[in-house]
Amino acid sequence: MLMQATKAFVFKERSLSSLVWLWGFFGTILLFLLIDALVTTPLLKRILYLEDWIYWLVPIYYFFVFFFSFGDINLSFKSILQTFFHFIGQIAAFLIFFGFWGVFAAFGGSDYQANTYSLKQEAPTEFTENSKLQYPSDAELIHTSFSNWGANVGTDIIIKVGDIDSFVNTAVTKYKFYEMTMDFPGHDREYLGYGFDPFQGILSPPFCSETPTMVVKPRYFKVTKKLTDPENFCGKREVYYSELKTETELSILMVIFPKEGLVWLNRSDWF
Repeated sequence: MLMQATKAFVFKERSLSSLVWLWGFFGTILLFLLIDALVTTPLLKRILYLEDWIYWLVPIYYFFVFFFSFGDINLSFKSILQTFFHFIGQIAAFLIFFGFWGVFAAFGGSDYQANTYSLKQEAPTEFTENSKLQYPSDAELIHTSFSNWGANVGTDIIIKVGDIDSFVNTAVTKYKFYEMTMDFPGHDREYLGYGFDPFQGILSPPFCSETPTMVVKPRYFKVTKKLTDPENFCGKREVYYSELKTETELSILMVIFPKEGLVWLNRSDWF
């Protein structure tokens, strides 16, 4: 019965306007949802630049269907006007759909990406833009990651600097740093001696959690991500700590590990 009903639906004779709405509008949405689900899978995430071009298949498909549908009509002012209103109606429907989808995408998912090709490429620029300090020429990128929980987003960059003393001298002239013993992710309110938790305003990365994996839901399906702690980061460390910027919806902090030669930069955006 189901197969017969499906065949009857697919091969049913329809008017041109019905075909345009069926294959142009609903077909486009189904194609978009399929592509959006596929690009969140770990396998396709490994393909470089895939997300930069694969979504172009959606408008190409839509205008391909619309072009062939338009080619089957009798050219007259009335038919062209009807087709134009169908196009405007579909664009309005697309805007409504993507409005709801955008809210779902912003608030309904969670994700964690670490050391991907794109993140590594963006790390030097992100470091400079967020810290307002020059990216050290002798820096080695140890870790870079992106995490989001709903609309809250966190980015983390950890670099190893050969001449850490020179970097410290530059940083302390621009920002005020505190010396402290850090044992991340411990939330010791006596870190600085006057009841202050240095990490209460950030979206903490999953470092030093003693668990090898974490489960996230980037969009539609749950995915298990492997976790790796940055070298020489966990445990008690003597560090220099500074809040570079603190606002209602934004927090940027920097932690310098003088003995290990590491610099950790965290940016947290809160909705």
